[in-house]
Amino acid sequence: MKNRLIFLFLTFTLGIFSQIEDPLQWSTSVEKVSDNEFILVSKATIEEGWHLYSQEVPEDGPIPTTFSFDTSNENFSLIGKTIEEKGHTVDDSRF
Repeated sequence: MKNRLIFLFLTFTLGIFSQIEDPLQWSTSVEKVSDNEFILVSKATIEEGWHLYSQEVPEDGPIPTTFSFDTSNENFSLIGKTIEEKGHTVDDSRF
């Protein structure tokens, strides 16, 4: 009985610490360019100690940030590619 209680205790307490962290929060806004053109602006707020990789990364590097848009309903079309502000480069020794 004692072993079962220890097993249950460890099972539930270890599950508490295995939650996925979400250090990144996204916000979006829309800027009107003309009557039928708009710019979608996405901003990321990230907790200290975490990093967000660029959309352009070296080959054999980390997984880049990607954006996907569902244009199947044909209510809008995309013009050009997504762009990003100049960030800062951090050399990651793992890549």
